[in-house]
Amino acid sequence: MDDTSLFQIGIVGGGFSGALLAIRLIQASPLPLAITLIDKSGNFAKGVAYSTTDPHHLLNVPAGKMGAFVEHPTHFYEWLQSNRSRWEEEDERFAALDITPEAFLPRKLYGIYLDALLQESITKAEADGFDIRLLKDAATDTDRVTINTPYGRLPKLQVQLSHSSIYVDVLVLAVGNFPSRTFPFESALFDTAGRYIKSIWTHADPHTRHILRKQDLSDLPANETIAIIGTGLTMIDAVMSLHHRGYPGKIIALSRGGRLSEPHQHVAKPYPLMLGNPNGPLRIKSLYRRLRSEIRKAEANGYGWRSVIDAMRPYTQTLWKALVVEEKRKALDYFYSWWNIHRHRIPPQSHQVMTELLASGKLSIYAADIYHVGGKGNHPLSIAYRKRGSDKVSTLQAAYVMNCSGPELDIAKSRNPLLLHMRDKGLISVGPLRAGIELNEQGRVKGKAERDIYALGPLLVGELLETTAVPELRGQAKALADTIVLRAEEVYNDRNIFI
Repeated sequence: MDDTSLFQIGIVGGGFSGALLAIRLIQASPLPLAITLIDKSGNFAKGVAYSTTDPHHLLNVPAGKMGAFVEHPTHFYEWLQSNRSRWEEEDERFAALDITPEAFLPRKLYGIYLDALLQESITKAEADGFDIRLLKDAATDTDRVTINTPYGRLPKLQVQLSHSSIYVDVLVLAVGNFPSRTFPFESALFDTAGRYIKSIWTHADPHTRHILRKQDLSDLPANETIAIIGTGLTMIDAVMSLHHRGYPGKIIALSRGGRLSEPHQHVAKPYPLMLGNPNGPLRIKSLYRRLRSEIRKAEANGYGWRSVIDAMRPYTQTLWKALVVEEKRKALDYFYSWWNIHRHRIPPQSHQVMTELLASGKLSIYAADIYHVGGKGNHPLSIAYRKRGSDKVSTLQAAYVMNCSGPELDIAKSRNPLLLHMRDKGLISVGPLRAGIELNEQGRVKGKAERDIYALGPLLVGELLETTAVPELRGQAKALADTIVLRAEEVYNDRNIFI
């Protein structure tokens, strides 16, 4: 079978979800496929989350549950046991790790695991006649076209890259989390000598490297203050890096809720939560009351609230779909923050560091709205904010301000050219929540090419709510791979292509 006859699949986004989909396609397809992974960072398999080199950036799930395959959740832990010499040589600090199923391990180590899985799959696939390509490039636009092939004129999707283009039969959007949301005041901060850091993951920014990648920050004056916008998981990464590099100054984190994520604790037994299918539309307030009632009942019977939250996992997407748009909007405005800090918990050792820093006064957390950040040159930045429950607008001075406010969910504000162009052409659509993209009733991307364009991961947050953690992503990858393989088999039959 020559390469021109292969069913062509383009996957935009080479992080966890994109790479896992490619692996699943290789596993599921009885016929060779052409798979192109496109990622402008070149961090194939790892993405942003698992490309970190800081050993203090930990997985938020124990090793024994982080397997990449839905039918084999212990695979990561077993791989570590079988490949110790392989991963220990990657970082001398890994030799001291206590590898147990309950351990919260460095994300860098998980990135090594994902990279190994992808490379092993590619080697096998190429031996079986697959055409696998990894393109370090940016996908900027997509059009539906008809081209000449050995099998006649066929419809394709033309994916425009920075300096070239490729043709595919199906396109998968696996772009991962959007960058941090932007604020109106950012446009006036161009002349602040890098003291305002738009994203701590922008490794091309020399100021980010100075703050989070320099090994020793003890040379900074002890009276310096670093302000962080946001108190979620990204803020915890930033604080862990600053703390372990010896930053001597004060850290102030501000968010509307002003609360840290809760820590993991061992859950001795699962909570027997029984929720039937919703009868009609749900109300978020009644759902929240039901959840709190279940927690009280669980605690009275020797369970912890974590058991109840974990037991909600199989029901979450079904319950979310049963909410009407207005109720979903209320949930995102008033309930989502509470859900996140209880559902997406952090390692006990990370929480202990945060607790100690709070007790010592080196870290402060404010529940506050931020109105403005201003400054010029090498002078400290001025932050205007109002604490929750107060009518007074206060000001603090900071040597640096880090935007750790969480991902921007609105495509229009994400500044992703591919998604913006696809939206303008009707190839994807944005729902009323303005959170990611819409799916049709069959679960496909809603737009003018519903059989040819698919998505998984954070792009589906408005549709599924829970769509960013490994258990959800590995399930989506398997299901989508099976769907695409069936589509490929149909195409091969239509074109009378056989091996």
